[in-house]
Amino acid sequence: MSLTTHQYIDRHSGQVRTERLFADRLVNFLYSEVREKTPTVFKAITSARGSSLLGLLNFEAMLGVRLKATAEAVRSWGVDLGECLDDPATLDTPGKLFTRKIRYWQTRPMNPEPAAVVAPADSRVLLGSFGPHSLLFIKEKFFAFHELLGDLKTRWVGLVAVVEVVALMVGEISQRYSQEFYDDPQPMTPGLMLTKGQPKSLFKPGSSTVVCLFQPCRMDFDQDLIDNQTSPKAVSRFSRGFGQPLVETEVRVREQIGRAAARS
Repeated sequence: MSLTTHQYIDRHSGQVRTERLFADRLVNFLYSEVREKTPTVFKAITSARGSSLLGLLNFEAMLGVRLKATAEAVRSWGVDLGECLDDPATLDTPGKLFTRKIRYWQTRPMNPEPAAVVAPADSRVLLGSFGPHSLLFIKEKFFAFHELLGDLKTRWVGLVAVVEVVALMVGEISQRYSQEFYDDPQPMTPGLMLTKGQPKSLFKPGSSTVVCLFQPCRMDFDQDLIDNQTSPKAVSRFSRGFGQPLVETEVRVREQIGRAAARS
């Protein structure tokens, strides 16, 4: 098995799946050879504009092969075209496929209980906790808490921070909150009240991270997510890198990942 093999657990089937890491060699080359030998070039490539250009070339360019690339992306990403709001025939580039709209109100059922905490995106999740002086390592950078946190207060689980991290080949995260379906999207502003499970952000194609932080003792994660993280069945690059079991679980947007903790 390759040293770069990365596996995760499918929550619904319990099966171990191997992730195909798109552009992994390119990313490793940039963050090792280019970063070390030509830091000026590295800075230009990984800037917002450079990252956006890479994403455009990777997901939208080469029009002659875009249909073939889209068909391959459908297979590799496991996209269910039956969930799409728009005609699948219009999703003729990997970029359009990545940013597709889904009928989430029909295809992503959500626990209606107010105490349920749900996933903010189709994603693979890792759990953890932090001390008051901890740093968080995301996309080759350590972040202090003050760089990440802002107020986003909830009624049931206290203060919650949802931090969206743009990665390489993701040039932009567009804030487009809709109170109903995808209608009347509006930018995020201080004091805006959000409804759980509604569309909030549009990620341009590529790998990205959403960090969700909760106050201590206010939320209990679902047990299967906790158990999967230390599963011996999967080979994870996180486990190799940190020297301890760290296995992701694939979850779907609006799917429960925990509940508000019982309070005395």
